[in-house]
Amino acid sequence: MLELFAFESTPGDDPNAVPANLPAHLAYQCEMEAAGRLALAGPLSNDTGEQMKGAGLIIYRASSLDQARNGRCRSYAHLGRSYVQIGPLVHQRRG
Repeated sequence: MLELFAFESTPGDDPNAVPANLPAHLAYQCEMEAAGRLALAGPLSNDTGEQMKGAGLIIYRASSLDQARNGRCRSYAHLGRSYVQIGPLVHQRRG
């Protein structure tokens, strides 16, 4: 059974890296979504929704934390981003 794992991604020290790496980042997320491994992803902002500074939330579907980390590493290691693991998320099936 696949579980959900959440990661918060933040840009590295180079402010130009976010726009420069955005096409590769989005292409990888599309691959993960097509493979059924990306549940949700998107930018984070302040509470007004108007200030997005490059941070994002990514929720992966994976069979283990290691599998989720491997997916995250491929995406962010080459994009100059860092991450914080937020979960596994509690996932409850309705039956």
